[in-house]
Amino acid sequence: MALKKWLDAIQNEKLSKLAENDVGLKSLEEKRLNHDKIRKWEEDEKQYALGLYYKSPKAYKYLKDSKGHALPSISSIRKWVNVLNLKAGKNEHLLKQLKIKLEGKCDFENDAVLMWDEMSLRPGLEYNLKEDYIEGYHDLGEYGEREPHMAKSVLVFLVTGLTYDWKQPLIYFPTSSPVSGNKLTEIISDVLQITENVGFKVRHMVCDQGATNQRSVTKLGINKDRPFVEFQNRKVTFGFDVPHIFKCIRNNLMKSDLSIKNETVSWTAIRDLREIERSKPCKAVPN
Repeated sequence: MALKKWLDAIQNEKLSKLAENDVGLKSLEEKRLNHDKIRKWEEDEKQYALGLYYKSPKAYKYLKDSKGHALPSISSIRKWVNVLNLKAGKNEHLLKQLKIKLEGKCDFENDAVLMWDEMSLRPGLEYNLKEDYIEGYHDLGEYGEREPHMAKSVLVFLVTGLTYDWKQPLIYFPTSSPVSGNKLTEIISDVLQITENVGFKVRHMVCDQGATNQRSVTKLGINKDRPFVEFQNRKVTFGFDVPHIFKCIRNNLMKSDLSIKNETVSWTAIRDLREIERSKPCKAVPN
């Protein structure tokens, strides 16, 4: 605990020295001193404050509360972040905020894995008062027209950190039926470019073994001899979701035996072993 406080004190001291020479912060404070303090924050001021907050919320709070810098309140920051009105397909405001957040990050912090998957939805409609339209229909955004069929699932694209623990949904599509292989291939290619424009460096892609996913992966030129795509002068590797592979093996094994090199693998043997070990302290098959 003492070490953590000491490291925080060193970090705060460094931040104070940086803040003294920060042109953006000085400009923001001068504007506040020369204008009515109750006026609304201007867009450039909001973007600067958001960028500072994204780099380190703790540092932002320190500069505002401990050093007395004229910065927007934390509640204002949170309100601006929560204003996002997301729709199916690309959301430019979200991408803009992500780009601000990634500025100043080290390259390895932005190394990411691109994932996509479908999740089941309970069909239902809801009126969006702000945008004056009804949500809940099949909608591929800019990749197709809205259809008068209630969505039963949602296709979500998400990026997650390769070396750092973070994740961020990027794009979603409510669907009433599976997206075609050709359309999914087009979306994957576009999402790769979107992530690059924002500041992410996708190093790997993951999805399950659904039929549409397999067709799309094949169309991208990925196979067992070439498990990657060339993008922005680098190789972006690909792999099917390992937990999903294990689940598929288990499900198939529960239905029928598996023959490997004249040897039979049976679910019955696994079940019998579990029963034998049920009362033993050391187990080969965990509960």
